[in-house]
Amino acid sequence: MALNKLKLSVLGYLAFSCLMPVNAAERLPVEVQQQLLSGDHSQALTQLRELATAGNSLAQYQLALFYLDGQAVTQSAKQAEQLLLQAADKNNKASYLLGSLYASGKQLNRNLPEARRYLEQSDNDGNAMAGQLLDQLFAQTDTSVENSQQLQHLFEQMIKRGELVKAIKLHQQGALLDAKNADGDTPLLIAVKNKQDDVALWLMQQPLNLDDQDISGNSALHTAVANNQANVSNILIRNKANINITNNKKQTPLILATIAGNSAIAQNLINKDANTSTRDVTGKAAINYAALAGIDLIFNVAQASEDKQPLSEEQLNIRLQALTQQATDEKSPYYNWPVLSIAVAQKQSELIDHLIVAGQDLWQTNPQNDNVLAIAINSGETELALALLQHSESGISQQDPLTELFEVAIKQNNAEVVAKLLELTDVEPLKKLPIEQTPLWFAILHDTPDIAKLLMPKLPPDNRLDALQRSYLLLAAELNRSEISLLLVASGLEVNQQDVKGRSALWYAANLGNSATMNILLYKNSVVDMPDEEGYTPLLQSVINDCLECVKALLMKGADAELQSSNGNSALMLAAQGKDKILQLILAQQVDIQSRNNQSQTPLLLAVKSNSLGCVKLLLEAGANPERKNSNGENSFDLAKSNQAMLTLLEAV
Repeated sequence: MALNKLKLSVLGYLAFSCLMPVNAAERLPVEVQQQLLSGDHSQALTQLRELATAGNSLAQYQLALFYLDGQAVTQSAKQAEQLLLQAADKNNKASYLLGSLYASGKQLNRNLPEARRYLEQSDNDGNAMAGQLLDQLFAQTDTSVENSQQLQHLFEQMIKRGELVKAIKLHQQGALLDAKNADGDTPLLIAVKNKQDDVALWLMQQPLNLDDQDISGNSALHTAVANNQANVSNILIRNKANINITNNKKQTPLILATIAGNSAIAQNLINKDANTSTRDVTGKAAINYAALAGIDLIFNVAQASEDKQPLSEEQLNIRLQALTQQATDEKSPYYNWPVLSIAVAQKQSELIDHLIVAGQDLWQTNPQNDNVLAIAINSGETELALALLQHSESGISQQDPLTELFEVAIKQNNAEVVAKLLELTDVEPLKKLPIEQTPLWFAILHDTPDIAKLLMPKLPPDNRLDALQRSYLLLAAELNRSEISLLLVASGLEVNQQDVKGRSALWYAANLGNSATMNILLYKNSVVDMPDEEGYTPLLQSVINDCLECVKALLMKGADAELQSSNGNSALMLAAQGKDKILQLILAQQVDIQSRNNQSQTPLLLAVKSNSLGCVKLLLEAGANPERKNSNGENSFDLAKSNQAMLTLLEAV
C-alpha cells in the first residue's frame, strides 16, 4: 500500500479505529472515543498515554497514528514504531500498519523480512488488505530474497496460505521440498496440516519422501487421517505412503482413523492390508478404538486354504448339465447366457478351465452384452480376470470387446487388469480410435488418476477433439478432475483449446472454483482473458462463483477486470453485487468505477440494488458518484429509498 494512503488524516483513522470491535478489556473509555470523534485530540492524549503505558493495544495504535501524522504531538516515526511493536500482537490494524511502514521504507527504514512478518500476522487474522500488500511484495521478490533461510520461510508461508503458483515459483528459486522447520515439518506436512489440498497435491507429484515425520512422529498420512482429509489420504495411500508407520505414541494411521471415527478412511486402510494388530502406548489396537467410536469395520481374517481334489468326470458332467439347464430355463436369472458366462459369474473355476479347453468363445456375450472378461472384472474377481486374459491373448486384438474391457476395468479402477491389457495388446490401433473411445478418456470420465498414470506412458495423450471439440484436458477440466488435469498439463498438451461453447480449460477451472487446476494452467501460460461465446472470461466466472483465490490468481496474471460479457457486465460490476472481498481486490486494479453495463447500470447502482452496504461503502470510498442514473432515470438515492441504512451511507458522501 502506498504511503500516501497510509497517511490519511488522524481524524479519519481515529473515527474509524476507535470504534473497531475489540476485546472488552481493550476498549477506550467512552469520553475518549467522543473526544477522538469530535477532533478534540489534545484532551484525548493524556488518557491515551496512560492506557498505552498500561498495555492497551488500541490506545497504543491510536497514539502511533498521532505520531505518524504529527497532529497534537511532534511527528515521530520512531515513537510510532515503538507503539506499533507493542500493539501488533494483539491488534490486527497495528500489525498491518507496521508491516506497511516497513514495506514502504519512507517513514521507517525498509525492512522486507519484518514487513512480511507483520503483514502475514495481519493476513492470518483476516485482513484482506494485508494479503494484497503481501502479494505486491511477493511480485518484487524474484531477486530480493535475502538468504536461503528467508526464502524457505516465505515458501512455507505461501504453502500455509495455499498460494500454489507462488510456492512453485519459490521452489524454482531454490526453496527446498525436503527441508524441515523447528517443528520438524516438511512442506508436505505444512500443506496437509493447514488443509491446503491443492498444494499438497502438487507436492505429492514431486520427488520427495512421503513418510517424513514431524517431532511428534506424525507423517503426512497420520495428519491427513487425523484431519479427516479423505482425498489427501487416498492419494497418499495410492502413492505408496507407508500405511503402517507409527508416531511417538506408536499410533498407526489406522489407529488414528478409528480414533477420529472415520470409517471410510479406516476401511480403505484395512483393504490396503494395514496392520490391524498394532497397539499404541496405551495397549489399544484399531479394533478397540473402532468399538469405542461405534464404527463397524470389516477386519481381514487370514483363512487357511484347503486343497481341493479335482472333479471327477461324473461330477463335471453333472455340473455342466446344471449350467445348461440354467441357460435354457426362462425363469432362471441366467436364461440365454452362454454356459461359460454362467460359470464365470458363479466363480466355478474347474468348469471355467474345462469350457475354455473345450473351445468356448470368451468373446461371446450374455443378454446384457457382457463377455466373460467383463463379468469377471465387474464382479471384482481380478485373479480370474487375469487368468482369462491369458487365455484370450490370441483374440484380444478385436477392437469392440477390447474397448469394452478397458472401460469396464477402468470403471472398476482395476489397475492390475488394465496393466495386463496393455501388456497383451498392440496399442497402435488404440491410438487411432476416436478420442471418446480411448482408455484415457474412460479414465477421465470415471476419475481414476492412477489408471491415467498407468496409461499415459504407452498411450500418450494428444490434442485431438471429440464432436463437441473437447480435448482430454478440456474434459478433465470440465469434470473437475484435478489430479488428472495436472498430469495432462505436465505432459505438454495445448492449454488454450476451446470447445464448441468457446470455453477453455482455464474457464472451466474458474467456473468450478478449482484453484489447483487454475494455478497450473496459469503457470503454463493459459490465455488469461479468453472469453466463451457469451463473452464470459475466467475472471468473470471466478467472480460469479465467489472464488476469492481464483480472482487473486487471475489478477496477479494480469486479467482485465473491465472486460464485459455480452450483457455488458464486468468483473467489477459482478463483484459490486455483494462480494465485498473480491470487490476490494478489483478496486485495487485502478478500474473505471463509473463504467456502465447494457442497462446503463454503474457498479454503485448495482451495489445499491443488491442491498450490499459493504460494497456501497467501498465504491463510495473509491469515488463512485451516487448521482449517476440508469436507463430508467434512477440514481442511487432513488434505488435506496426503502433502505434507511443505505440512504444514510449515501448521504454522508
